[in-house]
Amino acid sequence: MHKKLKVITNLFCVFALFTYNSYGQKNQIEITKNQLTDPAIIFSNPPEAAKPGVLWMWMGSNLSKDGITKDLEALKKAGFNRTTMFSLADITTPWAAEIKNSPTPKIISWSEPWWKLVRHAAEESKRLQMEFGMHNCPGYESSGGVWITPELSMQEICWSDITVTGSSHISLQLKKPAVDPRANQPFPVYNHETDLIEKPEIAARKTYYKDIVVLAMPATGIVAKESVIDVSGKMNAGGMLEWDAPPGEWKIYRFGHTTMGALIQPAQWQATGLECDKMSQAAVDFHLDHVIAETQKHLGDLIGTV
Repeated sequence: MHKKLKVITNLFCVFALFTYNSYGQKNQIEITKNQLTDPAIIFSNPPEAAKPGVLWMWMGSNLSKDGITKDLEALKKAGFNRTTMFSLADITTPWAAEIKNSPTPKIISWSEPWWKLVRHAAEESKRLQMEFGMHNCPGYESSGGVWITPELSMQEICWSDITVTGSSHISLQLKKPAVDPRANQPFPVYNHETDLIEKPEIAARKTYYKDIVVLAMPATGIVAKESVIDVSGKMNAGGMLEWDAPPGEWKIYRFGHTTMGALIQPAQWQATGLECDKMSQAAVDFHLDHVIAETQKHLGDLIGTV
């Protein structure tokens, strides 16, 4: 994990393709000869490393090699020296939406046609002696995609409860906790299946669930910590509880977790997937491993070139 963190720290969570140029070095030499400590001279003749960059938004499938080249040439001419690219939906207003009948529908973020355009952007940046970087997933979140499974996604605690009377053996089927099947996230997304801007139903919120603990506690009054009984070991894998309950009324809670169904956004619907669980090292490792592997696969010979 420490190697991945080093990569993140060095690149500020962006896979940058550094393409420093001889112009910047020559300019720096001229500034040194003209008193490097003079702020007025440095301000008037900034080195390449001091020139500003832009967030370069690629809007859905509305992309072409010619358009990429023209963008970069215009930015270079205007005095910018670096770009950080990330892919969004065709439209963001601010919710993701789709432009129908696109002439290039095959260009989907993180697909092979899209990677060819990313490589073109990197090569053109090198030609223009600019730095090029990219976010590590579609949309704004930088932490998810279609490769994130429900197990690796952001999780939500859920529970069911039932009250029972003690002083007897309890043989009871505990209900598996259920949640609203719609995504638990603050903002809606474009749902291609319904053609609506909404919080879509996430199938895994009905099917994916893991138990955490089963607790029994007095059903009334203030519950002291020592009065809470862990009866997890009394429930089998199918949810059947077999427990000799002490006297009194008891509330039995079955706690577990499921996916929040939170989706990255605003991305093309074909590129929209779950956000990874930032509280899980395994989930973050998986996401970073995938992103790094894909970047190396398509841009490996350009990464870190001079």
